[in-house]
Amino acid sequence: MRHFSILKRRILFFMFVGLVFSCSNRNSDNSQQVDHFTHQQLKVDTIAVFVDSTSIAIPGSRKIFIASIMIDDSLPKAYVRFYLKENETWKLQYSFEDVTWSGGAFLPEMTDFNNDGYKDLKYLKGTGARGGNGIYNLFIYDKKGDSLIYILNSNEYPNLYYNTETNSINSNFLTGGNETVFMRLDGKKLKRFASIFQYDKKITVTEFDSNGQSKIINVDSSGKHDEFARFTNYKPLKVEK
Repeated sequence: MRHFSILKRRILFFMFVGLVFSCSNRNSDNSQQVDHFTHQQLKVDTIAVFVDSTSIAIPGSRKIFIASIMIDDSLPKAYVRFYLKENETWKLQYSFEDVTWSGGAFLPEMTDFNNDGYKDLKYLKGTGARGGNGIYNLFIYDKKGDSLIYILNSNEYPNLYYNTETNSINSNFLTGGNETVFMRLDGKKLKRFASIFQYDKKITVTEFDSNGQSKIINVDSSGKHDEFARFTNYKPLKVEK
């Protein structure tokens, strides 16, 4: 009976994989295509699945699906699918795939990252700095195209969050010190316009022009700010309460 149960689970899973792949008839943003396999060719293990239709973009009529799948002992891949609801049927609108090393812990978050009134998506790709830096893939909902836009350099900036005070997307780097980076969307990329680097008691504030050229505008060695403080503004320096 145990062998029958294992066989049954495998059959159900292959049906699940077939469903995921059969829905992938569109190219992803990074021009990758999903290969179609038969179950005789695969050794598959599911790590995690996440589905939500209550938060992203237009709640109730838009749905996000994420699955982490490992094939033949390779690195797991995250499969992202974005659906529209038309006449009570979910229609695939966008697909994306990427290697992940998060162990299936997606930690998905639906937040409005560009202050347009629609919630966007980020999910965990992996971690660094002994778990202190969460590396995320960020997707912005595009109302005009009614789809998702993958932010190409989003996983270069760990611990992404939206900062209401400066209307920016911020990142906190944990290195030998602590760095807060202030960014805005520029097409399909994040573009930094300021940063605060804190090491020991010294804080260095830098601005970046439209060409990416840097200029130090403030150095604070007073030591009045806590180590690894989280800043909400850089001009003047302001720490999150």
